[in-house]
Amino acid sequence: MKNFIYTILVLLSCLMFACEGKYAAKETADEESFLADSSYLKLESKTVADDSLAATYKPIMDKYMELRDELVEANPENASKFANEMSILFDKANVKSLDKDKINIWEEQKDAIQLFLKKIADTKDLKVQRNEFYPLSVDVYDLYIKIGLKNYPVYKQFCPMAFKDKGGFWLSNSEEVLNPYFGSKMLHCGEIQEKIFNP
Repeated sequence: MKNFIYTILVLLSCLMFACEGKYAAKETADEESFLADSSYLKLESKTVADDSLAATYKPIMDKYMELRDELVEANPENASKFANEMSILFDKANVKSLDKDKINIWEEQKDAIQLFLKKIADTKDLKVQRNEFYPLSVDVYDLYIKIGLKNYPVYKQFCPMAFKDKGGFWLSNSEEVLNPYFGSKMLHCGEIQEKIFNP
């Protein structure tokens, strides 16, 4: 009986290692085929910020990217800090060059964005921060589609497994997929859906 149980355990172990190896090989093959595919949607913003707005808008986008990186690295303290800094940068944005309609768009998006930034800044709970980062990303994306920056590529990246398989996207300034919702657990889980670039 002991020999039988031992044999079963050995077979199960071999099967597990075989499956893991097969999965790792498939994941590598999927990543390689994806990297060769640049068929994602290419877009431009409806309006592009002039130099006076760009000087204060670019630091906002840079801070968003830093915040995303801290969520990828699972660092809630820095995520809280960068969320607060991003909110302050929004208050310093120079929107005087925009027409009245565009200023209204900016202000509406800014109010929504700052609401989510406050929620991220006010907690050190990584799960809460990641949950709030998704609606933040939606509003940052909406603003960037309406008012963008010259020569500042933004990649909309999507993970279908985020939020219990409901899916969620985030923005990146690089083609490399680094997942802020799972971090090291599923670091490269995701795909590029769009690239927004204003030459």
